[in-house]
This record gives sequence, C-alpha cells and structure tokens, in this order.
Amino acid sequence: MAVGAGAVWVTSSDGTVSRIDPARNRVAATVKVEAFIRGVGVGPRALWVGGALSVSRIVPGSNRVVAIYVAANAMYVAVGPGGVWSANAEGTVSRIDPASNRVVANIKVGSPAGFKVRGIWVTDTPTSAASAAPPGPSPSGI
Repeated sequence: MAVGAGAVWVTSSDGTVSRIDPARNRVAATVKVEAFIRGVGVGPRALWVGGALSVSRIVPGSNRVVAIYVAANAMYVAVGPGGVWSANAEGTVSRIDPASNRVVANIKVGSPAGFKVRGIWVTDTPTSAASAAPPGPSPSGI
C-alpha cells in the first residue's frame, strides 16, 4: 500500500493495483500490472510497482502502465533524489530515470533486504551489512 498523487494505492495478489479516492472512500480505478507484485513507491507524477519481471509505472488519471525491465525480480521500490530505485533479488539496485522510463544504472550491492532513499542505504541479508551512497543522479561507492 502507498499514499500519494492524490490517492491511496492498494496492491492485490492477482496482479492489480487499485486507486482509492480518499475523498469519496471508494475505488476509483483498478489497473492490471503483473503477477507477483513485490513493492510500491509513489512519486509526484506516478506510482511505481515492483514485480517479478519489471517495475511498472502507473500514471494517475490516465491509469496508463509502462513496464520497465530491470535486472530481475524488483523486490523493493523507492522514489527519491535522482530517480526511482529498485532493489532486485539478484543483488543489484537499478536506478530508473523517470523522464525516459529507462534503467540508467545497475549497481551490485549483494542481496538487498530493503532500502530507503535519502542517499541510498541498502542492507545485505546474509551479512547484515549496510551500504550507503550520497543522493544524486549517479551514486558511487556502493
């Protein structure tokens, strides 16, 4: 579940995302993305949904879906400085440029358990190590 862009967004196990209008307290739209939804992140112009095959960008209002193929298995998604970030099951973090809807960087980090964008912090599940990078368009040192 995520809140932003004027709505409450709820994911379902059937591969759909429902946009709830909080003023009317009802489902305004249901959008099909893909099965196996993992994580969601909301930005000022879109909802980003991580799944087994891609990160889907849902444009509020039109409910248009754009699939962006990341390394593999987008487990967690966050929106922040420098773009949209996807922590992938294969131990990479992908940076997606929201202007072009393209992956512009894949950074090897280990096995991510999750991350927060204020800078980039990624935790490695087997070692419990945390890695950090400064915010911006091209993080380094991870």
